[in-house]
Amino acid sequence: MPKAKAIEVTQKDMINLCTRKVDYFREALNKGTGYKPGLGSYVLYGLNHARGLTEVIASEATAADFSKHLQKSFLSKCVDTYDHVLSYRNTGTGKNPNVQIRVWFKEYI
Repeated sequence: MPKAKAIEVTQKDMINLCTRKVDYFREALNKGTGYKPGLGSYVLYGLNHARGLTEVIASEATAADFSKHLQKSFLSKCVDTYDHVLSYRNTGTGKNPNVQIRVWFKEYI
């Protein structure tokens, strides 16, 4: 069986679609009280478009803790399970957010 490799998405339309799904998911999580995994500044989401699922793969408080989830070996395992994997990094503040979005998909090697 071929091995999956994580390839970064460069098409703006696909990045925008995945970003909207994650924004909607974060907005839905934000309703209610208390901390919920998936609302942090550093989160990795898995998207399954056919089933309409958005799931939190990893949620970390710091960039140092989050960096292990952005390694190619970890991402390759994730894209084997999901249609797209999206990293959400907010290096700004509540008043001045600086959100960086990256999206990966599966390619077989």
